Amino acid sequence: MTHRLISFTVLALMLVVIPLAGCSNSPWSSSNDTRSEPERLIDVSANVSEQMFRDPEYGKLVELVSRARGVLIFPSVLRGAFIFGARGGNGVLLARDAAGGWSAPAFYSIGGVNWGLQFGGQSQSIVIAIMTERGLNAIMNRRATLGVDANVAAGPVGKSIAAQTGADWKADMYAFAKSEGVFIGIALDGSIVWPRHEFNQQLYGASATPEGILLQNSFSSQRASQLIGVLP
Repeated sequence: MTHRLISFTVLALMLVVIPLAGCSNSPWSSSNDTRSEPERLIDVSANVSEQMFRDPEYGKLVELVSRARGVLIFPSVLRGAFIFGARGGNGVLLARDAAGGWSAPAFYSIGGVNWGLQFGGQSQSIVIAIMTERGLNAIMNRRATLGVDANVAAGPVGKSIAAQTGADWKADMYAFAKSEGVFIGIALDGSIVWPRHEFNQQLYGASATPEGILLQNSFSSQRASQLIGVLP
């Protein structure tokens, strides 16, 4: 009963938080912006990724993504807290093929609630290196709970995860965050990730599926060239 109540609370909060997170990307948009939401999300993801990959403090992130099975990029995850903290945002997932190249991006959302007394609110950029096939399959085409369907290790904001996990790289995923707000860390256990089928279909057409985009390379977008170009 408690688990069902928490799940209902998470989903209800995400109806409010995720639309707000989408609005928080305003530095890359304007009132005369003619891009669709999926196109804008790709562009913002490219900008955020490039900034993080060039930052020396994210050297471990670059190392992990360079050999990752996939990478999840959430350029603006809105987080606010009072008694409990809610976060949510939209992002993209790219998968690496057998030849070492990257697929076109598929679209996903993340949402979650952290219980306990917290203060303040901010927007975080989150990049998750997916290291295993299990991790990629867990979120491919269904709603997945991080820490349950796939384990995730998170480092402190703006720092390498080496201090927390050492050299024992055994998690399915490793998450890094960049934030200008008051929170100094990130915890993703219990967060829910799910595919945004409507965004996939809006960009690629009605027949687009996560498998077709990520595994079969059946869809492509010229829009994604900058994003793919910045990935190690």
